[in-house]
Amino acid sequence: KTALAMVLAGTFARPLASPWEVWWIDTKNDPKDLASLRGWGFRNAASKKDSSGENGGLNNAVYFMIRTKNAKGEDLSTVDQVQMILEAAYDRGHVVLVIDEYVQAIVSARSAGKALLDVFQRGGGKNVGLIGLTQEPVYVPRQLISQATHIILLTLTYEADIKYVRNLNPNYVPPIKRGDPYGFYWSWVDGSADWDYYENQSVWFDQLQVAKPAGQEAI
Repeated sequence: KTALAMVLAGTFARPLASPWEVWWIDTKNDPKDLASLRGWGFRNAASKKDSSGENGGLNNAVYFMIRTKNAKGEDLSTVDQVQMILEAAYDRGHVVLVIDEYVQAIVSARSAGKALLDVFQRGGGKNVGLIGLTQEPVYVPRQLISQATHIILLTLTYEADIKYVRNLNPNYVPPIKRGDPYGFYWSWVDGSADWDYYENQSVWFDQLQVAKPAGQEAI
């Protein structure tokens, strides 16, 4: 899911003109993910050198590393930090947000939190978009999934999560059980609302390019 989100976020960032920016909110601190983000041109929002452009990268793509402890070793609230970034994006406008794990951003399974709900429900009027990821959909407030514009389902392993997403797509079978470790289902909820299946990202991306009118690039 992270790799696919990077394809989306990185592809969005490259043609976007000022004042648009792409903000990636990283709650996992996985060195491989951070290296991949930098490979796409994302810069560390907390680095003075990165923010000044000394280290190169895209001018409109940054990532925010969410820490669980401060320099003194004291616990920090992941949810509070993410909500603050979401609030800042909502106030700024013209931001495409990526939350790499919804569960780390929400107040509870029933409450998305004010900042996230503002972005999700009213972000369009502020020119703020959202790509939200989760490995545990059963713990995510219902509207963040059921009311999304696009829904992508990758391989889930826990029965409770599988049962949950079958309320959205009754024909869901974990792609890995179909022999496709990188396969996924995609539905454009505000479009055809059908569920299409793709063996991997390349097949999906190639089909999107074919579907675009002549002379236009894919997303």
